Amino acid sequence: GHAAAPGKTATSAPGATSAPGSTTAQSGATGAKATKPKKSPAQALPSTTPEQYAGSYRWPLDAGIVSSEYGERWGKMHKGLDIAADVGEPVYAVAGGDVIYAGDGLRGYGNVVIVRHDRRYTSLYAHNSELKVKRGDQVKQGDLVALLGSTGHSTGPHVHFEIRDGDSAVSPRTLLPKGKLAFAGCEGEACAAAPQPRLAGLVPRGGGTR
Repeated sequence: GHAAAPGKTATSAPGATSAPGSTTAQSGATGAKATKPKKSPAQALPSTTPEQYAGSYRWPLDAGIVSSEYGERWGKMHKGLDIAADVGEPVYAVAGGDVIYAGDGLRGYGNVVIVRHDRRYTSLYAHNSELKVKRGDQVKQGDLVALLGSTGHSTGPHVHFEIRDGDSAVSPRTLLPKGKLAFAGCEGEACAAAPQPRLAGLVPRGGGTR
């Protein structure tokens, strides 16, 4: 299975500020009777599910082979997809957002980038040879965030790709496009021993996490 999951990456929201133009009641007011403002009902956050986002993200690579799926593997939980390709292949942001981590301080992940997309979802890209963004950068969908590699606990060149809903990993395939994958072919050293190319999901020899 993969190395221990990174710690909580959410950052605290900035403190609330008063709305423009709001004032406090002034002492010494005459004549008018004070009225209590009507209490607004609490507004719940919109209910969202992975299905509502399905297909809105892109794949993190333009070409490669899924060498290991999300789910139980070797008796442990594998929290993402391993996608094998050549060292130096571009790794792209699957959706727009803010880079909340870029470094090599997460045990086993090697050089890793984490992007927060909204109040719920973050994406993680691990084992890169080189990082192309830094913490605090804003990225758009399809922006270059790293170059593929085999750093950290890795058995070959690949990107370990996770989607997290809060602190919990979810299957990336619930958010990635279906039926229009960019993985119909496989080229280069990482895929030299792969079977006849088919759609993503086949499991050839190639990169994977230890």
